[in-house]
Order: sequence, then C-alpha cells, then structure tokens
Amino acid sequence: MKTGVDAGRRWVSALPYVAVLAAAAVFLYLTGRIDYVAPRGRIGPDFWPRAILGLLVIVCVYEVAKRVLFARAEGVVGVTQALLQEAGEDGKRKRGHVLRLLGGVGATLAYVFLVSVFGFFLSTFAFITGFIVIGGHGRLRQAVAAGAVGSLVFVVVFMKFVYVSVPLGMGPFRAVSVALMAVLGIR
Repeated sequence: MKTGVDAGRRWVSALPYVAVLAAAAVFLYLTGRIDYVAPRGRIGPDFWPRAILGLLVIVCVYEVAKRVLFARAEGVVGVTQALLQEAGEDGKRKRGHVLRLLGGVGATLAYVFLVSVFGFFLSTFAFITGFIVIGGHGRLRQAVAAGAVGSLVFVVVFMKFVYVSVPLGMGPFRAVSVALMAVLGIR
C-alpha cells in the first residue's frame, strides 16, 4: 500500500519531468503561432520544432507516469544514481567513470567550438568516433566505421531532407565538405 511519504517521494522524483513537460507545452503552443505557408512539397519552419517538442512531451508524460504510478516502493532510482550503484564502492572504478564523463563533456565542447573550422561532416565523424572510444565501447575499427556511417547519415538527413545548412568548414576542410556534397548529390 502506498503511504503519503512514498507518494511524495514519487512526485518529487517526477518534478523535473513535470517542469520540462510544462515548458515543452508552452513552446509547442508558441510554435503553433508561426505564420508561414510552406511551398508545395516542402515542410515549413514550424515542422521540426513541433516534432521535437511533441516527442519531448511524450517522453515526459511517460517518465512522470513511470515514476508516479509504477515505481517500486523502495523509491525511484535516477540514471546517475543507478550508474554509481552499478560501479560499486570501488574507488578506482568510480574514477574511471568520472574520467569518461569528463572526456565526453570535453569532446562535446570541442565539437561545438570546432565544427565551424572542420565542417559538419569531419567534426561529426571525429565526435562520434571519439565518443565511442571515450565510452570504451567497441574497437577502434568499429568506432571509425560508426563515425563514418553516422556522420554520412546526419549529412544526408540534415541537408537533403530537413534542408538545414550545416557548417562546411574553412580552407581545405571546406573543400572536403563540398566534394562530399557533390558525391552525395547535395547542392
């Protein structure tokens, strides 16, 4: 049977999702006020923000329901807490997790700052490959293959289907991006 304290803990664990849900609902409403008629056969500038916000609403509703209605009596465990529990009390193992976390944050920051220099394709390739290596998943060959395929997929999706112009890079890196676009048939 659920006690008042247990129900309170469940709602407290769901509060971040409730807050994000409220913000997403407000932004979803605001995107409905975008006044633009897309040319025939094209999507308008409101499509992707609405799609992403709609998915965010679905995820938040799921998380709130999971935490409030279906959580075990002993409490809801967050992702970070579950990872730390999995790591155990071994300090060496925890330090490895912290170093990977910091490496992932560093790779993300480097990507943000260097994408305009190296271009979207090369930066995304390096980011995906590096992130896999930092995370300790797979071998280097697998990471390079995933980086190449992933960055190609992102280039095609963003430039051919979503019509987003991505950074091409500077100098010789720009030449690589332009050559890749020519091979992929992207103008």
